Parts: sequence; structure tokens; C-alpha cells
Amino acid sequence: MLASPAGAPLTAEEIAELRARFALRTPADARRFLRELIHAPPWYARAIEATLSDQLNRPLVQDFLASLSTVDGFTAERLAHLAPPTSVLWGKSERVDMARSGLRFFQSALPAETRFEELDNVGHSPHFECPALLANRLCAACAARK
Repeated sequence: MLASPAGAPLTAEEIAELRARFALRTPADARRFLRELIHAPPWYARAIEATLSDQLNRPLVQDFLASLSTVDGFTAERLAHLAPPTSVLWGKSERVDMARSGLRFFQSALPAETRFEELDNVGHSPHFECPALLANRLCAACAARK
């Protein structure tokens, strides 16, 4: 199961946009990022702004973002080897990971048997936004494989 997967090929312009999205220098930047990350940021979002900025500005994260290039994404050939059944959950409010182009890439590159489910009122983080739904889908997928 893939939940809001990253890794679709990106152009140089999309990489620059992604880096800019993760550039959190002020509390307003953190608020913007949370609105892009989560369909409906929680009531306590302001309390985590500083921590979010601290985490995303860590050298490990910044070095990773700086190292991204146009050759780092998955290829259709590589994804074709995933053994079905594969399920992809994608939040309809996805705004972090080049939403529509990423979804279109995975729809065209993954095996035809792949099951796609677009989730209403979910952004990039279904594990945070709807953990019970994600757990139910995982359990159902595991039960189906037995």
C-alpha cells in the first residue's frame, strides 16, 4: 500500500517549487506549510509551528532537498515490477507533492491491477489525518492477500 507516495519524476522547476515549499523561515511559512500538508490543520497547529520549522530546517532534511535532481524520481519501468495487488491512497487535497502530475504518473506507471482510491478531505498525510481509515485499508489489504 502506498499512501500519498512521493517519487514521481519532477522537472527542475517542480524541484525548485518543492524546495521553496519546505523553506520555513517564519511562523507564517510554517502556517502555510501546514495548510498545504493537511486538509484541515488541527486546532493546535500554531503550537507546533516552531517545532515544524526546526525539524524541516535540520541539515538532514535540507541536504536531502538540496540533493534532489530531475533523475531521482521513479521510472515507469521500475514501478512495473511491483507485484500486485498494490493499492494507492491519494488525498484529494494533496498540495505538497505536485498533486495532479504525481497522481497521473503513478496511475500510468503502476501495473494495471493497482487499485487507486482518492480520499476526500485528506491532504498529504493520511496517517495523520485519517489514521483509522488508513489502518482499516491496510488490514483489508492484508486480509485479501491471505
